[in-house]
Amino acid sequence: MNLAEWAKHYIKFKDCMKRQITSIEELDGKLLVHEKKEDKLYCIAEELKNSLLEEKKCEGRKFLVTLNTPANVKFLADNWQLVQNDEITIIFANIKTNESWTIHPKTHSKIIEDKTIKQGLMSLHESITSC
Repeated sequence: MNLAEWAKHYIKFKDCMKRQITSIEELDGKLLVHEKKEDKLYCIAEELKNSLLEEKKCEGRKFLVTLNTPANVKFLADNWQLVQNDEITIIFANIKTNESWTIHPKTHSKIIEDKTIKQGLMSLHESITSC
């Protein structure tokens, strides 16, 4: 199973009680999830890079699904200023063990000091098996 397939299963599982999803479109490196009340864009990337964090062309809620690697967590910590005020949810996954952790940077920025971001993110990273 690759990261995009894992993300699709994850999205469907998260919706199993609410049953809001009407369809899921597979786009180039993205999943556009159509729900009864809104659309959600899931960007899928095994490796984080600036272009993904800077992308602002999304109506509705935006999600980023990536692998739970030390490099991805370090990249997010080093580029925190790009997402700390955005309505984005970032999902770090280990697709082999079916484990994940999620962070909403806008909310997280309100409850943690900037100088402890890297330490906090690494603690979350270590809470599940690394890829």
